[in-house]
Amino acid sequence: MAKVVTKMFKDNEIDAGIVKIAKDAETFQQRIHNYAASILKIWHDAGGTDKTDAANALRVDAMHVAVDRINNLQAASPYHSQAFANWVSIYLPFEWSDEISAWYCHQDHANFTGKQWCPARDNPFWKVSPPKKVQICDSMDKLQKLVEGNKKRRLADTKKRHEDDVLLTPSQERMITDILQGKVMVEFNGPAELIDAGLK
Repeated sequence: MAKVVTKMFKDNEIDAGIVKIAKDAETFQQRIHNYAASILKIWHDAGGTDKTDAANALRVDAMHVAVDRINNLQAASPYHSQAFANWVSIYLPFEWSDEISAWYCHQDHANFTGKQWCPARDNPFWKVSPPKKVQICDSMDKLQKLVEGNKKRRLADTKKRHEDDVLLTPSQERMITDILQGKVMVEFNGPAELIDAGLK
């Protein structure tokens, strides 16, 4: 993994920089939508209005290209991928495959009509799926719930436990509880540290 290099800004650069980030974010999501609409327009135009076998073959080929491009576009920006996926599921005749984590389309839907394209063009993904309300991650609360849930599972009948359950030992539970109560001070570098220690 590439090393993260953090650039530091001067006090007089920060406010203007935040305004620029907001503008860049708006422009970026518009660019994603512009590419998506362009992908769909190319698919829509493939084969024209002809009903011949050759025109139908062009539509099928264009459909496959569109599916690949939509999958690539969705993967290109992970922070927009859920909202974009919601938009795809509403406006495109695609289906999601959990097995390959990608969209696919049946050949029966190869003819992408104007009635399908226009609503997709006119309703960008951020309007279909607005950003969720900010939720703060309370690590201490999560740790407390982890300890409580672990204790219940540990004290439960072994027949009721899942065979792959990995439980904290009583001493690990006490250690986490002591940390949460401020009895022990430790340097904590986030959930990854718990995973490394086998506590999550």
